[in-house]
Amino acid sequence: MSHVGNAAAATAAAALLLCTGGVVSAAATTTTMKSTTDVVFPIPQSISLAESATRPLSPSFSITKAPSVPSCPHLDSVIQRYTPLFGSSSVGTENLALANATSGDDGDASPVTGVVVNVESPSYDLTPDTNTSYTVSLHGSTDTVTIDAATSFGAMYALETLTQLLGSATTEASSSSTTTTMTLPESVNVVDHPSLNYRGLTMDVGRRISPIGLLQKTVQAMSYVCSMHACMHVRCLH
Repeated sequence: MSHVGNAAAATAAAALLLCTGGVVSAAATTTTMKSTTDVVFPIPQSISLAESATRPLSPSFSITKAPSVPSCPHLDSVIQRYTPLFGSSSVGTENLALANATSGDDGDASPVTGVVVNVESPSYDLTPDTNTSYTVSLHGSTDTVTIDAATSFGAMYALETLTQLLGSATTEASSSSTTTTMTLPESVNVVDHPSLNYRGLTMDVGRRISPIGLLQKTVQAMSYVCSMHACMHVRCLH
């Protein structure tokens, strides 16, 4: 495998490894739990989760912009990209009842109905000075996740963090089938901004030719760990 292939595999593997939580079994139900210390990569500046209880996603779960957000085509693309990752289309009423019954000791946690994204600036010029700070909050008294970001890139990183917090609740519906629903921690508080403005990967495509498809997958993998610069070494002069 080329150096680029190794880098892509390592980046994707790191993202998958750090997105995987432990599994706790209870009767016929398996609930994926998340740990504050290793669930999110890159590690946010501040993160606080309710690790012992989860809440199901509503069958009508959606990601929307706050009414005050100005027109921003890039934010629209971000929302379109991340909506399928929450798997709302596969959540049925029976699954909602299951997750509701396993989401806490009292079994009465309400479902999370969606995400509301608030962005201060409609600009989507990405430079080393672009403000990508964001906050993510979900409280037991509300049914909606709130994201506040300076730019659409901050909103993208916030949604990436939120997808890494997704878990699942699975039960045996019968002897031959199971039902699964997506869950989030009962409460979430994240405050984040990059410690380093320049985060990227250098790919030596001049000496190690790589297919365009591999480069595209590498850039996609980079985006899922909040890297913003892809440097390509195209040719060597001797």
